[in-house]
Amino acid sequence: MAENISDPVDGNVTDRRIDIAASVKHALGALPERQQTAIILVHYEGYSGVETAEFLDISVEAVESLLARARRSLRQTLKPQAIELLGER
Repeated sequence: MAENISDPVDGNVTDRRIDIAASVKHALGALPERQQTAIILVHYEGYSGVETAEFLDISVEAVESLLARARRSLRQTLKPQAIELLGER
């Protein structure tokens, strides 16, 4: 009976997610250090702009600038994976 139950995790989907995660990690690693730090603190660690500014010892405006440049670079680098990442066409 158990042999008739399909595996809920498609191996191809899992492999693709791993590929996308590797692409994102590589794109993050290619960013300048301060842009990378700002992105990680805000988007992965959940810090606010104010907290990130304090951590980096810069103004909130400078954090916003770092984030804008980093996002622009990531968007360009990850453009081929946009459909998988964002569900966009």
